[in-house]
Amino acid sequence: MGAALLMITSASPAQAHYSTYNVRACGPISIQECGYGWVSSDHRQAGACDSRDDGRGFYLVFEKHDGRRGVVRDTNDHATGCGLGPPGLATPAIARYYVCSDRGSNAHICRPWKTS
Repeated sequence: MGAALLMITSASPAQAHYSTYNVRACGPISIQECGYGWVSSDHRQAGACDSRDDGRGFYLVFEKHDGRRGVVRDTNDHATGCGLGPPGLATPAIARYYVCSDRGSNAHICRPWKTS
């Protein structure tokens, strides 16, 4: 007689994955990556990373589960390091976010909201 053991595991939605999002609207014909944003797998930290040394900014806007919003900016252009936030651990967790390339003169190229 044999015995079979079946284990079923699953990740909770708040810890299911590390999420990234980018903007491709830079370069001579506007198809190169401007930058990218990310939300950690526990949904408590976010980052914004500028991919180009073009003097234009890149940022991420996040919304927590309680509706409060915040912004994370990469303020050093394409130099080492990305913008990180929110300070400390976000509570409640980040529910959704979008990323934008700041093209100057109030011209921003943004992606739509993405569930984190």
